[in-house]
Amino acid sequence: KPSKMLIKNLALVDQDTNLPTRIEWKYQQTAVDTDRYQRVRQSVVSGDITGKPKEAKPKRKVREPHPTKDTPTRLAQIRTWIGPWEFFTEEQKEFIIEDSQEKIDLPNLQSKLPELFYNNVEEVQEY
Repeated sequence: KPSKMLIKNLALVDQDTNLPTRIEWKYQQTAVDTDRYQRVRQSVVSGDITGKPKEAKPKRKVREPHPTKDTPTRLAQIRTWIGPWEFFTEEQKEFIIEDSQEKIDLPNLQSKLPELFYNNVEEVQEY
């Protein structure tokens, strides 16, 4: 007849000795950064560090995108707003073009200014 069992009566099998063992949690320095420590499981019998089995890691489901409620990736990557260039009046745009031609040495500067504003280039930050 199946009955309940206390978890303290269970033991893991040591991989080296094949004997039942308890597990202690220790802190070990990481290989990348010696100032940091990571929590590891250590066998009491052999002292070896044992990792958790793959079955212990939670499995996460990645849901399929909803056909009508989720935005497709190809549409989400399209840039629809260029930047603050559209908010300037025509007079302001002419002034910025004339003023920036002295500071920025680029061919066809007038067509590239909206992209410079979008990327927040240092030369156009003052406008």
